[in-house]
Amino acid sequence: MTARVLLAYASTKGSTRQTCEELAQRLGEHGLQADVRDARTVTDVSGYHAVVLGSYLWLGRWHRDARGFAQRFARALTDTPVWLFSCRPPHRSADKPEVPPVPSAARAASILHARGHATFDSRAEPPAPGASGPALGLDHHGQPEQLRAMDPVRTYADTIAAGLGRPALARTHPRSRIRPSCATEATSRPPWVKSRPVVKPLPPEADGDAWS
Repeated sequence: MTARVLLAYASTKGSTRQTCEELAQRLGEHGLQADVRDARTVTDVSGYHAVVLGSYLWLGRWHRDARGFAQRFARALTDTPVWLFSCRPPHRSADKPEVPPVPSAARAASILHARGHATFDSRAEPPAPGASGPALGLDHHGQPEQLRAMDPVRTYADTIAAGLGRPALARTHPRSRIRPSCATEATSRPPWVKSRPVVKPLPPEADGDAWS
């Protein structure tokens, strides 16, 4: 039976949804059935073998729909592998190989016992035909932003697939020299996720407004 993966997103302008779709496409190449859903519309997570939850970052906080999803399904996902990701506004001056999760994402990782977290730069709009220079959406390395953002997403999808027991895919393009702007974790538990204790009662606020 094909393993089913739910990719739930909380997006403001569509960038996080687009990242989910790219993750889903890559997971499909691994033979996984990936369903992309708006986090606020998800009412049932049964029947899924894994869940990926992504949120747009605004002012250093996760979207309230993503925080609400984490609270609603923390108990239901106790025995289900979960991965998280965040989409931040484009950072032209930051090429950090590791980006730690913001506090609200770290809290979601804790109550969901997430196996990993990644932070991606938001997607740039496609360049106009024949455009050059800044209109092409080049980063400060002179590389197209779309290309720069693509490989980290595919790499994270490969990490998720490996965590679900899928073999690595053959490389179909030369190794990119572009440094990823995300932090990907191996299948071992990240240091900022607490060990799995007895599940504690969740906070009463459904929309997570008390989260930092």
